[in-house]
Amino acid sequence: MITAELAEKSARLPIHIQVPTHFLLAKEQVVAVNSLIVCLEEVNKRLFENRIHCELIVLPDEEGTHKTVTKIVVKGVGYITAGALTLSAIGGMISFTETDSFKGFVHGVTGKEIKHYETSKEIGELLHDIIVGLYTTENEQLEESIPPEINLDKAIKAKSDFYEMCLDNPQIAAVGFDDSENFPVQRGQFPYHTSKDRSRKLQSEFKLFDTIIVSPVTIDKDAKWELQDVHSKISIKAYLRDEDFRNEFLSGDHPLKTLNTDDRMKVLIEYEREEKNGEIKYKNTYIKKVYELNDEVFAEIPDIIQPPDDSKDERPMDSLWFAG
Repeated sequence: MITAELAEKSARLPIHIQVPTHFLLAKEQVVAVNSLIVCLEEVNKRLFENRIHCELIVLPDEEGTHKTVTKIVVKGVGYITAGALTLSAIGGMISFTETDSFKGFVHGVTGKEIKHYETSKEIGELLHDIIVGLYTTENEQLEESIPPEINLDKAIKAKSDFYEMCLDNPQIAAVGFDDSENFPVQRGQFPYHTSKDRSRKLQSEFKLFDTIIVSPVTIDKDAKWELQDVHSKISIKAYLRDEDFRNEFLSGDHPLKTLNTDDRMKVLIEYEREEKNGEIKYKNTYIKKVYELNDEVFAEIPDIIQPPDDSKDERPMDSLWFAG
């Protein structure tokens, strides 16, 4: 529960948009607030292991240019109740805050050394400065400031959505995140705060299934087999990538049943994954290995399925992060 006392002491974060009128469309306002929510949640998740209990609240706007006043309310950290919630106080609970990566990130995004936040400063100030830094630093510079082990792709995509909205409204001249009339991000800079979808290749998932063949591929065509797991009844549509079995099957060495009974196949399924804008997506599904077809056994099923040795996490953004 957010009390009036907590709301009063929270970090103030206006969304200050320079427009000739006092209003935005409701859908534009939703984009702006949702963008900040995603950024706050991702910073908490990626930097503070979701240990900080915080919310973004919205206060009534003010007259003049369009200003929606939001506040970052920090309700607690882990099992610590609200009070003197400083970076030093949570350092033992969240080990990442002690790393050089974290310290370098804070300096790169906020422009301040970590010791600034290790004094009596409330943790809300650090959250505020990180988010303002993300919104006011051009994306190319962010690529150089964010170490590869800190994945803020989802936050940067949310920021990009906000500036895309600003670009779509020709009346929006500039954006700021305080009460002053000095807007740090002018309209000509908006494109430098947007980016395309951000993708990272992830290690594939491998699972063993005992299946019924629903629809085989009996011709020399790279099409999907359709299987059904015997136990869960889930449908599996996958490309066959066991080349030895594929060649022998197409040559007629392993015929399917001619009677009106099910064909059973034990297979290793590979789920190819990627992380797109901070969300895990499944790209393709493959039959990596066929162990059994009906009464034929082709290989022994291992007790533990391990991915191939060359299956490593690859980060396409590494070259940019380490640029310069």
